Amino acid sequence: MDVESSPYESIAKQNMRLLASTAASLGKIGELEVDNISYFIRKVGAQNETELKEKKLRVEDALNATKAAVEEGIVVGGGCTLLRLASKMDEIKDSLDNDEEKVGADILKRALSYPLKLIAKNAGVNGSVVSEKVLSSDNPKYGYNVATGKYKDLMAVGIIDPTKYSSMLIRESIIVSAHEMCCECGNEFEL
Repeated sequence: MDVESSPYESIAKQNMRLLASTAASLGKIGELEVDNISYFIRKVGAQNETELKEKKLRVEDALNATKAAVEEGIVVGGGCTLLRLASKMDEIKDSLDNDEEKVGADILKRALSYPLKLIAKNAGVNGSVVSEKVLSSDNPKYGYNVATGKYKDLMAVGIIDPTKYSSMLIRESIIVSAHEMCCECGNEFEL
């Protein structure tokens, strides 16, 4: 695929920068060759085997994310897109006919809002406060940057997720919701 003529040119360029910044954050890892959207890492250096495996996994993650983004596009990352979808569940719930579907909508809402809250919690910030502040903005790209501790346009600073991954997460959340409803069981988790 010729990136220069594709509609994903900007996505490919942004992901080239993402891969380059990932490589830079890993330290000196050798030569990086970029040919449109194909990346080749020739040498990866490390102090020990564990560090080498970690570097390899991070580079593979960046490559897979780039491929997924080129396939289906990107959305705002940091759990913000999923949180905004979760906030729409009450509207959907009102249109549902039976109680089982409504319970499923509640479970799905909790599952979709969990990633942002967990990211915030791991950064030492109250996830519920972050969620409320993100949802209070009309800008769909607005979110919390845990690296800087500031709220801003996440798309502009490169905090993105491949749409493919977000779609997969939503599908898996629906499967878990259906399973919990069928088994009439649930797991309590702290948010």
